[in-house]
Amino acid sequence: MLGTKRKLLVILLAVLAITLVVWLIVNSNPKLERITVVNVGSQSFSVAWFSQNLSKACVLAVPENKRDQWFWQCEVEKKRTHLVSFEAVKPQSQYSLVLLSGFRLWWQKISPVVTEAISNQAPVQPEPAYGSLVGEEGDLAAGALVLVYPESEEFHYPVAVVANLQGNYAVDLGSWPMEFERLIVEVIGSGGIWNEQTFYSQFINPIPTMKVAL
Repeated sequence: MLGTKRKLLVILLAVLAITLVVWLIVNSNPKLERITVVNVGSQSFSVAWFSQNLSKACVLAVPENKRDQWFWQCEVEKKRTHLVSFEAVKPQSQYSLVLLSGFRLWWQKISPVVTEAISNQAPVQPEPAYGSLVGEEGDLAAGALVLVYPESEEFHYPVAVVANLQGNYAVDLGSWPMEFERLIVEVIGSGGIWNEQTFYSQFINPIPTMKVAL
């Protein structure tokens, strides 16, 4: 009788252990969305993305011509909106990027980024644009991710920022080589629903308030 109870206890513990492992595997998948290279300059760039589950990640950057000289940037806190930045990188250089996240180290290769060349002309003057975000019920949209890019047939890296505790944000539009008639603004909060709007450039200071799902 004692042997039978012991066997049942072992089976129960094994089932619980398997269930725990399966739960960890399923729930550790951060479900990454819209991994985008943003804020590209001559000596810096960032990577932005959204995860359906709370998670933290590391981004690996590897110079194209020096595979033995790679760089890590890791997040400290778990979140759903992510913006990881690299500083002091080389101008006019290509970097391969890999994002690692989750219990099982889910990894995602990102399209390479090419940093800008250092111009011999006078430094480009900042062109700040300000905006604010609110939740659908009017509450503050702290931590929401904002991406801004021009409406253009040519590709241009977006600029991105995370809204502050009051739901306010500022982006620098001076990184693009020319002015554009219309800009596209995309925002996402912890609710996981993207809100996209297009604005004429002359009416973006401030950028009209946008709503996000929290």
